[in-house]
Amino acid sequence: MRVETNCGLGSDEMYSIYTNYKVRDLHDFMKSGKVANATYLGEVNNRPDIYEKVSFNGKTYVVSMINDSKKLSFAQEIKILEKGTEFEFEREVVCPYCGSEQSDSWELDGSDGEENETYCGTCGEDFVYIRNIEITYSSYPK
Repeated sequence: MRVETNCGLGSDEMYSIYTNYKVRDLHDFMKSGKVANATYLGEVNNRPDIYEKVSFNGKTYVVSMINDSKKLSFAQEIKILEKGTEFEFEREVVCPYCGSEQSDSWELDGSDGEENETYCGTCGEDFVYIRNIEITYSSYPK
């Protein structure tokens, strides 16, 4: 299967796309150059960029690793949320584009109620978040 994408370098070289891999598989691939334990999705007409979204069989994937010498890349399936999706008062920052929970939210900057910008580590989209700080107290007999 060939898929048209708006790829970064503009070359006419075919790149194979794989998914359903584990970190260990990537490590083995870097050592041996052979793809094992990953699902072949198809090819794209040009070199994709990291965070570029590609579609195969009605599903959307985001490119997470590229090997130029082997002309292949690895991608993760993501969901695309409805435009305008918002999340409020979550325990972690949630990407309004793909719904991915940003597990390192505590590292983000911001005072209570202040708007800040970040990007999603899953789909690469920039978005705005607001930190909501709640103070609670506990007491017990002396």
